[in-house]
Amino acid sequence: MTSLDKHCIVISGDVVIGWALTSTAKEPSGDPVGKWYDQDRVKVRPLEGGAWLLSSILRELKPRGFYVTSPDWGEPFDDKSFNKYNHYFVTLKNCEPDADKDPVWRQAFIQGYSPRPVTCGGLTPSSPEDQHLDYVIPDDPTNPDIVVLEDAGVGYRDAHDERCWPRSIEDDTGHTPWCIVEAGYGAGTSGGIAGGELWERLRSKSRLDRLIIVTTAEDLRHDPELEISKNLSWERTAEDCVHAILKPDQLPPCRYLIISFGPVGVLLYDRGQDDFRLYFDRRNMEGAETYRKGGMWGFTTTLTAAISKALMEHCSDPSSPPHIDTAIQASLDAVRVGYNEGYKTDGKTRGGMPAIGFPIQIVTREIKRVSKEITKGGKVDAFGIVHIPKPVQNITPARSPKWSMLGEWLSQDIATAEKIVKYGMDFALPNVPIGKYANLVTVDRKEIESYESIRNLVRAYWNRPVRRTPEPVSIAVFGAPGSGKSYAVKQVVDSLQLPRKFLEFNLSQFESASDLLSAFHVIRDVGLRGEFPVAFWDEFDAFHERDLGWVRHFLYPMQDGKFRQGEIEHPIGRALFVFAGGTSHSLEAFEGRRDFEAAKGPDFMSRIRGHVNLLGTNAGKGDRYHVIRRAILLRTWLEGFSKLVDDKGNIDIDDGVLRAFLHVPRYKHGVRSMKAIIETSSLSRASQFGRSNLPAPGQLALHVNAREFMSLVRTGESDENQQRVKNQSAEHRRQRARRKRK
Repeated sequence: MTSLDKHCIVISGDVVIGWALTSTAKEPSGDPVGKWYDQDRVKVRPLEGGAWLLSSILRELKPRGFYVTSPDWGEPFDDKSFNKYNHYFVTLKNCEPDADKDPVWRQAFIQGYSPRPVTCGGLTPSSPEDQHLDYVIPDDPTNPDIVVLEDAGVGYRDAHDERCWPRSIEDDTGHTPWCIVEAGYGAGTSGGIAGGELWERLRSKSRLDRLIIVTTAEDLRHDPELEISKNLSWERTAEDCVHAILKPDQLPPCRYLIISFGPVGVLLYDRGQDDFRLYFDRRNMEGAETYRKGGMWGFTTTLTAAISKALMEHCSDPSSPPHIDTAIQASLDAVRVGYNEGYKTDGKTRGGMPAIGFPIQIVTREIKRVSKEITKGGKVDAFGIVHIPKPVQNITPARSPKWSMLGEWLSQDIATAEKIVKYGMDFALPNVPIGKYANLVTVDRKEIESYESIRNLVRAYWNRPVRRTPEPVSIAVFGAPGSGKSYAVKQVVDSLQLPRKFLEFNLSQFESASDLLSAFHVIRDVGLRGEFPVAFWDEFDAFHERDLGWVRHFLYPMQDGKFRQGEIEHPIGRALFVFAGGTSHSLEAFEGRRDFEAAKGPDFMSRIRGHVNLLGTNAGKGDRYHVIRRAILLRTWLEGFSKLVDDKGNIDIDDGVLRAFLHVPRYKHGVRSMKAIIETSSLSRASQFGRSNLPAPGQLALHVNAREFMSLVRTGESDENQQRVKNQSAEHRRQRARRKRK
């Protein structure tokens, strides 16, 4: 502390020492029971974690006028104090080798966690077991501005020694500092979020208005009383979190509750304003492929540090509110940069031992930069911000109407579809999640949840241990002809980057069950070559001897992973079966077929593990988003004509042509018709998509009502709309005439 330091922040809590094994070998080599010196060489490097890492980050972030005080953890890597700490063991790999950059080290395999073998810790081997000297704060003020605690649930919350917790928390000094707690899900008798004797003090009424809890969605999911979905949609996860927060007797009614989703999002509950807000990566959810190239720890600690920085600035200038929202946005950008940088291997311990560390300098620099930029009115472009509506009382999440960010945005901006085509989705939908699956893009919550369910299903199936006779995993896809069923499935599977091979079989062209056996042999051969066969059974609901006659032939292969040919059984092997409806446009229509039960339909559906109802380009009952789907498709296809796209990514298209594509009442063959009109337009050398580039009316008539389409091009209204307006005007004139006669 210096004479210029007027404010104080106290840091304490659980400390975890990481031990990282680093190796440059791409694949394991050597004989596991052979000589040790024949194996790959590895280095063992310590890595700071928990309250120790938090303290290191905050010392870089503190503004002028603040001093930081924390326990003196000594040299935790020294063999004399090894047993005084909790330890975490992990293998690190160079996950993204690049000849032009330094190695990027991230976690490849987690060996596990080892709690300290003694009840209490200390700085010397002779420390009594009834003392926690590693928690003791040498310069512990009674009236700090802020206290930041790391409660990982591995001992700190249950430390009963009076010297363990900061004096401002332990004692009733009459001074209530701001308290930020990074809370994990603990084990044992004080398990859960906010358990143990420490939380009995923090839950007191005098502290709640100045208490901030930072936790993670993963920690909340450990609680059996809370149901929080993962990897379905941002809307679904946000709604589940809101229900968890509002659930009685679960989480303390603190001033701010902050839930982290790692590098992709944060949910903020401001109890003072009774406001729920979600900050989210528009293109990635939890478990996104972007962040599957190795793991890192320190993301939640970075968020806690950024919030602490915002609170320190508030304490320095009480007239300015704590900018928690700015801190959240800055931390999200910082952890994304930190992930790209990976762990740093140029550090050393106090004793000179080579160490590996979280990229503290890079992360703190980014927090400062982004905070300053947001203060000046800027925004972190990769992340959206949305207010989450509170659920209606006495309505469970399963019964409540589905809230959609897209629906809210469209109610504010009716020209969104036109903006998507002309300027792109980042401009037109700045606060709406975008689901991208290879070359397929959607912003519809229902579609995103369906596609993510299929992705999660296939990923889990691919990653589970292979059984001797594995059964295929089966999904069903329904939609009108031309809705893009096979295309959608291919893109979703492609996004998983598996060694797959697509096989398409149209059952309406099969003459007998022997054709089906030949198809099973083809699938089996692909699997034996080491590829993952994705069998697309088109028109599986076609007529064969009877209505839904093919269904019964799939029951045995779906259930047991085998098929019979004569007296011989053949294993199919690992495969994905995709059943695409040809005459049933939805799951409900398929299950409502007259002969559904007689054709073994219920047995068939009991073997299906997921389904998708595709809506396509034409409007269905209650469908608000068909124009948005058309806009996304049109934008995607037109981006393939480079001369139509300027340097800023804007597409030059005539307003009338754009109206016609978006608002024509119906495409005769769905997506195929829309794409055919683009392909038959003369765009190869065009710098603008004008009216003269459209195909001839005869060509248009193959795919749309050509008169309606061209009417929209010229006037902005279809013949149907014009006639409706004329009828309304005529009726209005008749009513006026009747009123005059009276």
